[in-house]
Amino acid sequence: MKKYLEAMRCEFKFHLNYRLNLFFGVSYHPIMLLVYYFLWTFIYRAGGSIGNYSLGGMLTYYLITGLLGMFVPIFAYYTMTENIKKGDLIFFLTRPLDFLGYYYFVILTGCLIWSMSAIIVSLPFILWWRNILIFPCINGMLKGMIFTIIAFNMALTLGFILNLLTFFIGDPFGISGFYDFLISLLGGWVLPLDVLPGFIQYLPFKYLYYIPARAFMNYPISLTKELLTAMLWLVFFFAVIRFMWIMGIKKYEAFGG
Repeated sequence: MKKYLEAMRCEFKFHLNYRLNLFFGVSYHPIMLLVYYFLWTFIYRAGGSIGNYSLGGMLTYYLITGLLGMFVPIFAYYTMTENIKKGDLIFFLTRPLDFLGYYYFVILTGCLIWSMSAIIVSLPFILWWRNILIFPCINGMLKGMIFTIIAFNMALTLGFILNLLTFFIGDPFGISGFYDFLISLLGGWVLPLDVLPGFIQYLPFKYLYYIPARAFMNYPISLTKELLTAMLWLVFFFAVIRFMWIMGIKKYEAFGG
């Protein structure tokens, strides 16, 4: 475990050394919040609405999903693909260091830093909108935190699958644009899923943004059902990752790394 904690420490120092990159990375979040504010204020003042959401509900939803966007690593880490392509994977295969385990802790560190930074830059908006935002009760906060942890792991497994495609098709980021759009739409980042066709809620992507956001907003959620369903999806994705890793390593070794 010490080697993974050391990896987290190095990742933390990396982000501290590149603070400007971190600043510009989170700076788009308040810009998006401003866009959402003027867009939805205009729509609601003109008599429009979306689903059963009030103006405060919509702003709360996009505030939460924006913060989740900083925490859920749907692309995992691009260096995973580079390590496989360039042969640097051999570094992990010849040492007592699990490739996926290493990136799990490294990505977790980065996501915590990015999300905390995003929360800090969001504070002025929380104060500005404090009279219309929906703040979580204790129960909603606990549910939201649980589903945020699930969202992180769900996104990470999808990101791992995307990067492990490198074993079979080369650089998978040629499909990254479509993948990003699909995850954003089906996960509830673009719009709340309850205003989209119902079948979308049977897909696993709702656990990335939609379900955690509704939990934080104190909206009713079948906790037992959603937790069980999410865990089953995670088990399935971990099985896919395990299969891809085994087959990918065989292919990798067959071509001499």
